[in-house]
Amino acid sequence: MHLYDCHCHSHHSPDSKSTVREIAEQSISLGLSGVTITDHYNPLSPNYTPEKQLHDISHILKSFDEICDVREEYAGRLELFCGVEIGAPFRHNDSCSELACDSRVDEIIGSVHGIAPIFNDGSTRGYSPYFDEPTECDRLVEAYMTDVYRNAAFCDVDVIGHVTYLERYIIKDGTVLFDVKRFVDACADIMHICINRGKAIEINSKSLTLCDNVPFSELDFFRMYREMGGKLVTVGSDAHTLNGFSQAKQARDLLVAAGFESACYYKNRHPEFYSII
Repeated sequence: MHLYDCHCHSHHSPDSKSTVREIAEQSISLGLSGVTITDHYNPLSPNYTPEKQLHDISHILKSFDEICDVREEYAGRLELFCGVEIGAPFRHNDSCSELACDSRVDEIIGSVHGIAPIFNDGSTRGYSPYFDEPTECDRLVEAYMTDVYRNAAFCDVDVIGHVTYLERYIIKDGTVLFDVKRFVDACADIMHICINRGKAIEINSKSLTLCDNVPFSELDFFRMYREMGGKLVTVGSDAHTLNGFSQAKQARDLLVAAGFESACYYKNRHPEFYSII
């Protein structure tokens, strides 16, 4: 059975240390057919230390260089693809267009990792600010989902990354502090625009382990997406360490449970379908 991991990070991301060869060897040991290395490009990186901020596209170009240098070594054993995960690409069209024009790129993921400034103090909220001000949860959900929708509606990306990312951080001790119906309705809007524009939605393995006891699970999400006619879906471990790659198989199993018979990966920015059953 084939499985392509379409979202992972190498040492060219600020929060990972694995080389491309290490990723390739780990992927082969797990029986993966292919892997797309999608290092971070976050022109706006809330809550990153200055040392971790990636303001320079050269980091991504170096990632492409290393992938291209290594891929021939693994021909016939593993397919290696060049990718990038862009944070809030709708805010940075010029720099993102530069990456999109690179002939080596196979896949572009559009993600949201932080919330745009919506507070009176002008601050930008990042990964987990939600427990500090629970009364702001509905506003945070609206801001996050609006940014995800903008990525899907206006950007030259192939895949919309971890749509339910917010659930990892906004639920505390099993307590739901936001309007679930509004969240589900926003997910449906994102699914509609992805289907209409031919954008894939990613099932992100981290959501399976970090989103426990949520009111709208990954299984619920992808069942709804399939029922709406969604067909383009990629599997991503979102691995930042070599141990994280094993979670991709869990994501594939959940897609099967949701009724999908195939998933896709991107080559030269075109979807290639493969069977997951």
